[in-house]
Amino acid sequence: MIGLGSDPGVCLVQFLSCHVSFYRLFEHEVARKLKLRLGDLRCLAQFGLETEIPVKRLTQRLGLSSSRVSGILDRLEKRRMVKREIDVRDRRSIIVHATAKGKRGVEDFYASLSEIYGPTVAEIDGEELATTNRVLGRICASLTCGLDSGEPASGTLHHTDTGI
Repeated sequence: MIGLGSDPGVCLVQFLSCHVSFYRLFEHEVARKLKLRLGDLRCLAQFGLETEIPVKRLTQRLGLSSSRVSGILDRLEKRRMVKREIDVRDRRSIIVHATAKGKRGVEDFYASLSEIYGPTVAEIDGEELATTNRVLGRICASLTCGLDSGEPASGTLHHTDTGI
């Protein structure tokens, strides 16, 4: 096995693998707590900063087929967590809004995230956090180039770029 310090690429993959594994466990626990399926939670989490998202963008961000996203939205609508509407600017497009109940679910998700990561992040100084954000943003941009708009990502990490 290659040691951590021997190759920057290997080091990065090991770092990301560790954090992705932890994040997956975290997602499962929050989904269980909120009584949601994992895909439903991931979809709902997209509404952390945005109040409305086109179905096409949700499909791209989640990396799922239109039929899978449709099933997720059906379940979330049935639980009154999201609402679908025809886009008034383009009647061929459907816009999804998080309802008040859905927004509470998103808040619970991010509160759980803060509860786990908050103490650690509070110990990191602003410059280190900015560097980490910039580096992860570059990685994310290289992986999601043009995912939402056909344009390369900015290189600054936003939770919407990662699907968090």
